[in-house]
Amino acid sequence: LYKKQFSVMIDSFPDAVKCLSEFASNARFPDVSMEAIRLLRTCAVSVNESPQIFAEHTGMEIDINVLEEDRVWVRGWFPMLFSLSCVVNRCKLDVRTRALTVLFEIVKTYGESYKPHWWRDLFKILFRIFDNMKLPELQTEKAEWMTTTCNHALNAIVDVLSQFFDTLGPLLLKDLYSQLQWCVQQNNEQLARSGTNCLENLVISNGTKFEKETWEATSCCI
Repeated sequence: LYKKQFSVMIDSFPDAVKCLSEFASNARFPDVSMEAIRLLRTCAVSVNESPQIFAEHTGMEIDINVLEEDRVWVRGWFPMLFSLSCVVNRCKLDVRTRALTVLFEIVKTYGESYKPHWWRDLFKILFRIFDNMKLPELQTEKAEWMTTTCNHALNAIVDVLSQFFDTLGPLLLKDLYSQLQWCVQQNNEQLARSGTNCLENLVISNGTKFEKETWEATSCCI
């Protein structure tokens, strides 16, 4: 039913994905969390199939100040990916792992259609996954996070950057190197190994595409 009525539900789409993220973040009912994450994955299919609906729609004030070509990002992709990142930052291991997996599945599947400035917004979301664990009050959860979610996220980010390197290399490689350096500098051997392994995999996968400036930045990082 929602597919048939999707065009009249556009105004509610950001609120709908936020609602799903709240259901996914509940602490008592893991089955509800998993179902909400599955529905968020389904939302990605709808956004991908109907970008023109977002582009043509001007039902809210925000749409007036957004370029037509960016409306599908502002009203569709960004709220959904941001909601999944919130689930990753708020939930227990099994739920946040599933949310992280779905987040990167969506990015890898549909990233070919993303514009460069969309990618910048997206990587700000992805790096927020690490920012939460830099807060002093979360130190007690840090050990588990470093050996689970952090490793998963690091490898997935490198996979995405390698998959779309022609677009993302010039835009985001410097920021990724900074993130890898932060991981290596933490007092956690497994996290340090993960950071160095990710750097190695990145260079092996994409080194043939590196320009002189990229090699200089890579050497500096090492």
